[in-house]
Amino acid sequence: MNVLIIGGGVFLGRAVTDALLSTGHSVTHFNRGKSTAPRSDVETVAGDRLEHLDRLQRRRFDAVVDTCAYVPRAVEISTQTLLASVERYVLISTLSVYDYDVATPETRIDETWHRVGLPAGASRDVMAAETYGALKALCEDVVLQSYGERALVLRCGLLVGPYDPTNRFTYWLTRAARGGRMLAPVSPDSPMQFIDVRDVARFTVRVLENHFEGAVNLTGIPASVTLGDVINTASTIAGSHPDVHWLDTDAIERAGLQEWSDLPLWVRDARFSRIFHNVRIDRALGAGLEFRPLDETVRDTLAWAACTLDRPTPHGMTLEREAEALASVEGVQQ
Repeated sequence: MNVLIIGGGVFLGRAVTDALLSTGHSVTHFNRGKSTAPRSDVETVAGDRLEHLDRLQRRRFDAVVDTCAYVPRAVEISTQTLLASVERYVLISTLSVYDYDVATPETRIDETWHRVGLPAGASRDVMAAETYGALKALCEDVVLQSYGERALVLRCGLLVGPYDPTNRFTYWLTRAARGGRMLAPVSPDSPMQFIDVRDVARFTVRVLENHFEGAVNLTGIPASVTLGDVINTASTIAGSHPDVHWLDTDAIERAGLQEWSDLPLWVRDARFSRIFHNVRIDRALGAGLEFRPLDETVRDTLAWAACTLDRPTPHGMTLEREAEALASVEGVQQ
């Protein structure tokens, strides 16, 4: 196959590129060149997707993988421009398209679950945290309406692994590897549902080769991994022995720690957390989704992180902030 990737340089795009090349397919990147330098093994067409996609109109591709669509206008432009010259359209979407507010703790969300709508008065053209899921749902609609049976929507959960720019998962690995007194939220039995980005990439190649279509959830097997498993695996690989202090929700709030930012992947709302980490992936498993072992993901991510000590860390605490938080709740823990 000859595959076009809109984006392609960062994390998922990088992993999909590697997976395609390793299986004998050819790849072309279309991006602005601002995030990463062009690769020597990939043709790169420079441009902004909102203005310069016409640079591809004379080219033909078997598929496009759109890794950076956040507002419907961008997808409208790409589908209109590429419809006649690209056979299949793969949109990288998110599990955030689902409406979790109408779910109960017992809900097992699958691809037919209600999607969240854009609030009245909210912009269709500017992505904000509170409208991220709704705008992604609108992007899905554009692709499905334009490409029909030639469309594939990959609703990804938490992506982890080497080259992750968010530090959400990597924080727990590197912190456990340092050892010492360590703060963690609530319980080692807290479930986590995530997927190695390289497994998503491998699945993407598989379904392109087999002409899979429609929407599919892509995340880990429900109830198979806990935060304790992640910390213990990282500790074993690193040979560290962290003294983990599991703080309950009240203690976390007294310490002034923020969900998701100070404590990545943790949210105070236990109902939401239970639903979000229990999404059904039957359709993906039926299409051949496979997972690498947890220790492989942890080992590779730690090795990458050790070589990129100057990378930005938008999620997680400094050691100083963690020590302050532990000191502030010391009486509660004794």
